[in-house]
Amino acid sequence: MIDKKGRLFGLINILDLIIIVMIVAMIAGVAYKLTYLGTGPGAQEKTARVTLLVEAVRQPTVDAIRVGDVVREYDTSSVFGTVVKKEVRDAVEVTTTSEGKNVLSTIPGKYDITLTIDVTAYVTPDAITIARKETRIGTPVRIKTALYAVMTTVMGIEILD
Repeated sequence: MIDKKGRLFGLINILDLIIIVMIVAMIAGVAYKLTYLGTGPGAQEKTARVTLLVEAVRQPTVDAIRVGDVVREYDTSSVFGTVVKKEVRDAVEVTTTSEGKNVLSTIPGKYDITLTIDVTAYVTPDAITIARKETRIGTPVRIKTALYAVMTTVMGIEILD
């Protein structure tokens, strides 16, 4: 089976064969993860509405985000969903007064944005997967378009159908 030169059946070196098998296995694993993650057995495709909070951004970011934008998940570039509603308010933070009281103060030039996004979700009893990532209330989600990328926090998930 292995000749004097260390080749298997006289064709390929055994170390080269091991390296080729490892590369093929890694490619297959990545392909599986990108293709089937979240859409496995028992997953039901549903339409959902996700509420995201973008905190303390400047006016150019506020202006760049528009209703109708198709946003993508930052790491995978998978479509996350479509912005259907945008609410903007002044950003606030807790500060301490000279008397020692904690009060909410407006952060000058910064805004919080609440985005409502319609998404396609894959729902199982254990998780809701959106854009190939498990998504839960409280989890951070980074979204992007060609114009902007923002870090958000999931504030709500509503399954519509």
